[in-house]
Amino acid sequence: MRVHLFIVLLAVGCGARTDLGTATPPIDADVETEAGRIGLVVTTGVDATCAIRGGEVFCWGLNNDAEPLGIGQGDGPKMHVSIPTLVALASADEIRAGYATMARVGTKVFAWGWSWLGNGTSLSSTPVEIPFGPVDPGFSRHTIASNFCCRSMGEWYCWGSNSSGQLLRPPSGAISTPIKIAAFAAADEVALGDRFECVRWGSHRVECVGRNDEGVLGDGTTQARSTLAPVLGLDNVAQVTASRHACARMLDGTVMCWGRDTNGQLGDGTFTPMRTRPVAVVGLKGSVHVAAGAAHTCAITSNRHVVCWGGNKDGQLGDGTFVERSVPTRVVGLDDVDQLDVGSLHSCAVTRDHRVFCWGLNNVGQVGDGTFENRNTPTLVKLPQ
Repeated sequence: MRVHLFIVLLAVGCGARTDLGTATPPIDADVETEAGRIGLVVTTGVDATCAIRGGEVFCWGLNNDAEPLGIGQGDGPKMHVSIPTLVALASADEIRAGYATMARVGTKVFAWGWSWLGNGTSLSSTPVEIPFGPVDPGFSRHTIASNFCCRSMGEWYCWGSNSSGQLLRPPSGAISTPIKIAAFAAADEVALGDRFECVRWGSHRVECVGRNDEGVLGDGTTQARSTLAPVLGLDNVAQVTASRHACARMLDGTVMCWGRDTNGQLGDGTFTPMRTRPVAVVGLKGSVHVAAGAAHTCAITSNRHVVCWGGNKDGQLGDGTFVERSVPTRVVGLDDVDQLDVGSLHSCAVTRDHRVFCWGLNNVGQVGDGTFENRNTPTLVKLPQ
């Protein structure tokens, strides 16, 4: 069984030698990661984290009646979970956490949590099958989005919030079941942000749609759009990621970001209200993956270290401090990283020897170390044997 970390697609990373990475063999969406070979993947949501290991699903973090974790606790009050706990879903191939969590089992998709699940409802404490499919491999990333997108027979379908026209309809209430998005035809990647979406076709075309009050569409304006608008100045793009800002990783491993920058999450050395056009992340070359959180961003470098930048009040940069950074800073004590995902205010990584580490906000147990204390350095997560 081939299983990858579907944060967004991982593609070639190369570049000249710098303090933030040297050229090494790429992590690529068509090549299994070391952890993927044993079926280990990790995904971070708003305040929860989930992992697949050998088809079994484990989740930890926020778990209450309004936002259940998927582990089901009968009719009694639900308690936050600070250690990985088994979800009753077998043989999962792919998973994405956000407000709701989605998992693919073969060609079927299951959902749980809070948000529009795709079956006309918005809440489930255990996995429910979405009457839609067959589902193709490769979900959208939706850490803090109230939307979800996936492919069926090569076509993109989406559902959830449309408050800012992000589903390419005039702004409206939620769309509770999957609808075909013809404008996404042949897209390689869909990254879902906070009431906006960015779409990549090949390496020469990235377009965004939805809210734009903080410049998140990257079109040089702050005008919201319910039709796709090209992001200015991007070419040779390998990957896009979106949250409350957006970033694109180039084929040469450099990274460009745009949108909100009050915490330095764009990585250009400034703390400004916003950037309406992409700016280069300072000093980052040869990256092989990038992931955006609510107010921070992290990347895997070509030498398999992790660097992060942006907000850090909860330790989500993993550098041993709680100081905001407007340029990349290395996550301490973390080497040989295979996979990376970033939640709202926490971050997680998987190393090539199949260990899971998380750090950052831990108020509801989303770091998974058995405590509810914030962690500003990576902490080992022990999956059940």
